[in-house]
Amino acid sequence: MKIRTDFVTNSSSYSSAEIIIDNPVLLEILQRYKDMGLFADNDPFFGIGDHKLSDCPSSSYPFGVYSINDDKGAKTPAFYYHLDQCEGFEGLLLIGDCPKTIDDVLKEIIARMGIGKEYLDPWLYSQLIEELQKKAELIKSGYLNVDWWESYRSDDWGSEDHFYYDTENGMRYEGKNSLDGDDIP
Repeated sequence: MKIRTDFVTNSSSYSSAEIIIDNPVLLEILQRYKDMGLFADNDPFFGIGDHKLSDCPSSSYPFGVYSINDDKGAKTPAFYYHLDQCEGFEGLLLIGDCPKTIDDVLKEIIARMGIGKEYLDPWLYSQLIEELQKKAELIKSGYLNVDWWESYRSDDWGSEDHFYYDTENGMRYEGKNSLDGDDIP
């Protein structure tokens, strides 16, 4: 996982991500901890049961990733994350390991939540992680739809990853890398 907290303003680096997880089992667990005060008085950088957008608005969605207003999108997603990292935007650059199988999804959700754990109630956060790990198989069986897309571009390198799962079509992963950040094959 690549995590960068500083941003070089003279660089043409750009990062974008859209994660939408539809899973009633996961939603029930996450919503319960949200209601108990997981976020304390902090504004979360991801959504539980709602769509929490980043501060850098996007004018378009990548091919293959549906908009939250689309009929296919979960109206109350268990986990929702959106990042459109514009040049010069000071904040967390979060592009990491896109899941390649349904088994990887919960592990990657936990990793994303852990990035901002200093903004979460520490006791509730530790209890949440313990419960998620204990109920991993039950959560795995509850996925209805997963749409996980990440893209990173810099002056000399680029990558794009997309993992998709639904109960009708199963899972699909596509990953592309390029030494020329502008030309992802």
